[in-house]
Amino acid sequence: MIFQSIVILLAGALIAGAGYLIHVRGMLHLIAGYDEDRVTDKDGLQRYAGNGIFTLAGILTGGAIVVVLTAGSTSVATTALVITWVVFVIATGLLVLGAQRYSR
Repeated sequence: MIFQSIVILLAGALIAGAGYLIHVRGMLHLIAGYDEDRVTDKDGLQRYAGNGIFTLAGILTGGAIVVVLTAGSTSVATTALVITWVVFVIATGLLVLGAQRYSR
């Protein structure tokens, strides 16, 4: 389970890096499907997407920590891993749906 936690932490770090580039550096072109002509509020999208991506990174990091803390019990660690990914997928869907309000 430690290996899975390391992989999840690395994925969280990469996602946090993308969040930084979008939120702080304004690299909106990193957002899949971004079309500058269709965006109504560029600054709002930058904040929303950046914060949402930071949240996704936090979900992965928190999940990895829980998996490490529960590594003594394989069934609990596996459950934590599954819950982490389910929450991550749901949060990703909500992020994508919420980003629609910034386009026409």
